Amino acid sequence: MLFDFKINDKFIITWLSLCAFLHNILMNGTNNVIISSLQKEFYLSSRETGVYVSVYDIGSLCSSILISFAAARGSKPRWIAFGMIMLFVGCMINVLPHFIKPDHSSQKKFSNSSHVINSDDIVELCNYSLSTQNHQADVYFPRNYTSPASPVDQTKTASSSIFGFQVKYLLYIANIVNGLSSASMTTITFSYIEDFAPSKKLSSVYESIYFVMGAFGVGVGFMITSWCLKIHTDIDRMKELPFWLNPSHPNWIGAWWIPFLAFGIVAFFMAIVITFFPQKIHNQNAHQKLNDLSQLNGTEKKSDKPAFDSLNTDIEVVDNDLDLQERDYEDSKFLSALKNAGSILSIDRVNHDMAKSESILSLEKQSLLEKTLCLFKKPAYILVVICAAIEGLLQNSFLAFAALFLEYQYRLASGSASLVIGILSMPPLIIGGLVSSLIVNKFKSDTRKCLKFIAMVLFVNIFIYAGFMIFCKEPNMVSIEESLNYEHAFTVAEDCNCNKKMFKPVCLKGSNDTFFQSACLAGCFYFDKEKEVYNNCTQVPSSFGEPNTSYFINGLCPTDSSCSLRLVVSYVCIFLLMLMNALTFLPFLKAAIGCIDNEEMNSIGLGFKQFFMNAFGTIPGPIIFGSVIDSTCIYWHDDVNDQSVCKLYNNEKFAFGFGVLGVGFKTVCFILIVLSIRFAKKQQNTK
Repeated sequence: MLFDFKINDKFIITWLSLCAFLHNILMNGTNNVIISSLQKEFYLSSRETGVYVSVYDIGSLCSSILISFAAARGSKPRWIAFGMIMLFVGCMINVLPHFIKPDHSSQKKFSNSSHVINSDDIVELCNYSLSTQNHQADVYFPRNYTSPASPVDQTKTASSSIFGFQVKYLLYIANIVNGLSSASMTTITFSYIEDFAPSKKLSSVYESIYFVMGAFGVGVGFMITSWCLKIHTDIDRMKELPFWLNPSHPNWIGAWWIPFLAFGIVAFFMAIVITFFPQKIHNQNAHQKLNDLSQLNGTEKKSDKPAFDSLNTDIEVVDNDLDLQERDYEDSKFLSALKNAGSILSIDRVNHDMAKSESILSLEKQSLLEKTLCLFKKPAYILVVICAAIEGLLQNSFLAFAALFLEYQYRLASGSASLVIGILSMPPLIIGGLVSSLIVNKFKSDTRKCLKFIAMVLFVNIFIYAGFMIFCKEPNMVSIEESLNYEHAFTVAEDCNCNKKMFKPVCLKGSNDTFFQSACLAGCFYFDKEKEVYNNCTQVPSSFGEPNTSYFINGLCPTDSSCSLRLVVSYVCIFLLMLMNALTFLPFLKAAIGCIDNEEMNSIGLGFKQFFMNAFGTIPGPIIFGSVIDSTCIYWHDDVNDQSVCKLYNNEKFAFGFGVLGVGFKTVCFILIVLSIRFAKKQQNTK
C-alpha cells in the first residue's frame, strides 16, 4: 500500500494545518499584495482589482452551501482534497496572462526618421532624446511626434489595448476557481476537525493550531511575494532593463506570478495525500470502555454471542426476552460511547426495539427545508451572521488595499510595503490565534461570554480605524495635461516637443513636494549617465538658485520628516488591527455554533454563515473600497497603448475614505453584537 502507516488525529491536523498555511500564502497573502502590480501591468483601476479580489468570494459563495450539504453526507476529506485541486487549477490559470501577453519589446517602440528603439531605453530631454541602448557612447537624436503612426504600429497598439481589456476576465476566472477551494478549507475543515478530534477540548486546540498556521501563512505570503516583487516581471529581460528602472521606481512591475506557479504545484501533491484520510478516526480507548461496560453488566456471553470485531459492527439480533431487556439497558450507554469516539453505528438491522429506532431516525425524516428555517428563527444567530458579513467586508478590503495605501500615502515601493505588512501581520495573527484559543477554553465555549468578548474587541477597533485618517500630503505633479502651480508647463511642453504619453517622473533634488512627469517637461537639456542626474533644466524655482547649479533625479520625491511619524502611526494601527481580528476569529466561530444550538445543524449553519459572509461582505467589500479609492485619483495616465492607470491620488481623501468606511462598519457591527448578547440570553433561558 502506498501509505503504509497509521493515520492518526495528530498527523491529520498537521497536514491540514500545512494546507491552511499554503492556502493563506496564496489567497490571503499573495492575492492581496499583487494589486498594485496588476494595475500597472494590465492597466486596471482600483475598482477592477477590487472585482478581482471579490470574484474569489463569488467562487466560495457558489460552493459553500453545496459543498457543506454534500460533505455532511459524503467524505469530508475528499471534499477538502477537491478544494486543494481547485487551488492548483486556479493558480495555473492565474499565471496565464503573464505568459500569453504581447511582447513588451514590440509594444513600446519609439520612432522617428532615423531611430526605432524601445521607449524604456531612452531618456527624454528637451527636443532631444538620449539612447541608453549603447552603454559606451551617448547617442542624441531629435524627436518628431507629429508624424502619423504606421498601420503596423496602429495594429500593435490596438491589439495591445484589446489584450489589456480582455486579460482581466482571465484573472477573474482564475480567482473564481480559487474561490471554489475556500468552502473546503474553512467550513468543511473545521467540521472535520470536530469529527476526528478525540475530545471537545482537543477540538478547540486543533482548531487553534489550524487557525494559527493559516495566519502564519498570511504573513509568509506577504513576505515571499514582496521578495518576488523585487524581481522584474519579465525575468528574461532582466539584463536588458534600463539603468533607471529599479524596484523603487513607480514604473517597476514585480514578478507577481512566481508564488502562484510554485505553490500551486505544491497544492496538487498535498491534495493527493488528503484523499487517503479516513472519514472517522477509530478510537481504541472507546472500544476498551465498551468491553468494560459489557462485562460489568453481564451481557457479554462468549458461548453464544459473538464479540464486536470493530466499532462499525452492526448490532446482533437478540432472540430471547431476557437478553432483550439487558441489551436495551446497555444500548443507550453503547450509543453514547460510540458518539464520543467519533464513530458510526449502523442500526439498519436492529429489529428488537422499533420505538428506539424511530427516535434515532427522526432527524433524517425531517425535511432539509425545515431544518434550515429553524436557523432563521434564532435572532442571535442572524445577528452574528450579519456581523460576520461586515467583518468579512472590512478584513477582505483592508488586506486587498493596505499595501496600496502605504505605497501612495508614504511613497514606499510596492515590495517594501508588502514586506512591512507581512512583518507586522505574523506576530499579531499568531499571538491572537493562540490567545483566542485560551479565551474560548476559559469561557468553556459559552456563547454569551464569547459575544461579550467580541463586543469589547469591536469597540477598540473603532478607534484603530480612526487612526487611518492620518495622511501624508501627496506631492504636486507637473504634467502636460495639468500645469498645477507651474504656469509655463504648457509652453515648455510645446517648445521642447514633449511626449504626453511618456511617464518617467523626475524630482528636483532637495524638494519633497513637486515632481515632473518627465525630464523633458522640466526643461532639461543634459543627462549625466555616471551620476544619473539631469542638468541644465529651465523649470527650477528661484528658491533653489540658478538652473545650472540644480539638478533632477529619477523617481518620485521623498516624503518630508513629518510623514515619518505618521507612517509609524499607520504601522501601529495595522499591527493592532491584525491582532484584534485574530482575537475574534475563534470566539466568532464558537458563538455561531452556540447560537445554532443543534449539533446536527452545525455544518449547515456554518455553511450559511459562510454564504452570507461572502454574499454581503467579502464580495462587495473590495469593490466598494476600490470605487472609493478610484474617486480620489487626481491623475490618470494614458500610455502608448492608450490604456489608463492612476499615477497619483489625493491622499487626504484616500485616507479619509479608508478610515470612515472602517469606523462606520465597525460601529454597526458593535451594535449588532450587543443586541445578539440579549437574544442569546433569552435563547439559553428557554432551553
